[in-house]
Parts: sequence; C-alpha cells; structure tokens
Amino acid sequence: MPQTRLLTMSAPELDRLTVIERVGEGRLTQIEASKQLGITQRHLRRSIAAFQRDGAHTLVSKKRGMRSNRGCADSVKTWVIELVREHYVDFGPTLIAEKLVEKHDTVLSRETVRQWLMQAGIWRSRRQRQKGVEQAVVTPTAIGTFPTSAIDPERTCAPRTGMTNDWLKSQGLISVRDLWMKAHGYA
Repeated sequence: MPQTRLLTMSAPELDRLTVIERVGEGRLTQIEASKQLGITQRHLRRSIAAFQRDGAHTLVSKKRGMRSNRGCADSVKTWVIELVREHYVDFGPTLIAEKLVEKHDTVLSRETVRQWLMQAGIWRSRRQRQKGVEQAVVTPTAIGTFPTSAIDPERTCAPRTGMTNDWLKSQGLISVRDLWMKAHGYA
C-alpha cells in the first residue's frame, strides 16, 4: 500500500503542478508550458525531472515555514519594545526609529517599528485611534424642558438630541449655536 502525504500548495504551485502534468501527458509542449509559467525551458525541464523522480512535493517552496533572511531576531524585537515602554512611550514609529539609530546604533525601518508596536499594543493605526470618537451632545434640559411629543425627523435641527425647530423657537432661539451661547451665558 503506497504511503500518502498531505501537501499544502499555494495557487501558483498548484497551477505549476497541473501544467507539468499536462506536459507529461503530452497535451502541452514544453515551450508553451514555460511561457504559461513564466520560467525558462531549462527550469521547466528540471522541474519535470524532479516531479517525475520525487513527486509533487518537489514543486512546493522549500522556504515555507522558515524565517525570512531579512527578519530580525526575537531578542531584538523584545529589546526594542522594552526600550520603547521605558523611554519612548509618547513617540511615534518614525521618531522611535530615528532615536534607535541616533542613541542605540540600531537601524530599523519605520514600518518595522510600527508593526512591532502594533503587535505589542503600544501603537494603534490612525483608523483605530479615530474609532469611538464622537461629538459632544448638547442636551436641552439645561435651558428648558425637553419636548415629550414625538419628534418629526424632517423638522429636526439636531437629530441626535431631538431638538426640533419648533422647540428651539419656543425657547427663543434660532439655532443650536444660539442654544449653546445661551447655555454658557453668552447671550
């Protein structure tokens, strides 16, 4: 009974497998296959030979699961995070990267520092920082009674507070600005 192994292949690797199988069956020439895959004919012949010799796992990238050659050691990452927590909490990623070069002789890109800070929960993207920011709502109870009747949405001056034009007029006001001025003693 032949031994079966589970392979995880990316879409381009799967495409390469189907093209090589079609070449092996004679339904596609090596020239057409190399053009489809965007590789040289020599590279295609090597891939076909490896596939016929060792199977489909030869088409899977050997670098999968390995650390990038450009990656930093985890010790550097933890050192930078600790340094930021101690000395540079209020700084942004760009300034932190500059301070690392200036004071600590460590060259890291701004984006690397930003990604590390976001993973550590020290920095948030602009979109995340702006979430939850809401305008302050002026409540009419400071000046008069709030209308208890149902509010007509078409006639509402400030829909979040429920102040209708009629209610503002009954308070002797023309706009929400006038209400604010009166509430703070400017009118």
